[in-house]
Amino acid sequence: MAREYDLIIIGGGPLGMEFSQIFHHFGIKVIVLQHSERVIPKFDSLLGEKLQKYLEEEGISIYTKAKTKKIKKTKDGVELAAEIDGRRKNLKAEKLMIATGLQPHTKLLETEKAGIELDERGFVKVNDYMQTSQKHIYAAGDVTGLMPLETIAAKQGNFAIFNMFENANKTEEEYMKEHNVCLCRTITLDHVEKAAAIKDTRGLIRMVVEPETKVIIGVHIIGPMAADIITTAAYAIKNKMTIYDIRDTVHVCK
Repeated sequence: MAREYDLIIIGGGPLGMEFSQIFHHFGIKVIVLQHSERVIPKFDSLLGEKLQKYLEEEGISIYTKAKTKKIKKTKDGVELAAEIDGRRKNLKAEKLMIATGLQPHTKLLETEKAGIELDERGFVKVNDYMQTSQKHIYAAGDVTGLMPLETIAAKQGNFAIFNMFENANKTEEEYMKEHNVCLCRTITLDHVEKAAAIKDTRGLIRMVVEPETKVIIGVHIIGPMAADIITTAAYAIKNKMTIYDIRDTVHVCK
């Protein structure tokens, strides 16, 4: 049997869907096998239906209710036997990607020595403040077993840091307030993932904040994405949003 696909992806969750499109855009012929009735099953059903439709229109093959029966490595790649809609289907590809979830490597952390509790899957258990069972130790990102996305991990990390240092002496903001200086923050685009992705990190974002209330009163942007970002900034200013409102929001395309 001739090789029909370049890549087989087992798993139609966010990771499998994201990488199926990435590889497809590189000219790789991809097929996705999802065990449940629809892709991204933890999300709204309509979103899953539309996502599958759009990706199939791009040229990606997606099969739901697909049960993998056998995987065999060959000199040319991989052979896979699956049951799809009650019928057996044999597939050949050069590569296989398993995107059915993450397995934690928390054993490497020797958490038992620190008295840190793990859940039944081996992920670090945290509370709403990102604290582990040892309250002075925090955890964030994939190690917590929540949705394995960079944006979620970044938000967790920011939240953990905020909670770590919330009660630590005077912050820079308090010092600036005492000296009657407006609170300003500048982020250069070489610290923004989206800028790195489009390979243009020229520019910066400067935010002016009222020291006491932390309400955003001004945003100045120079850079290739300024026109896309400034609308969000204008919305934040108009609605008197604070820097905490921005911090606590997941920015998918940041």
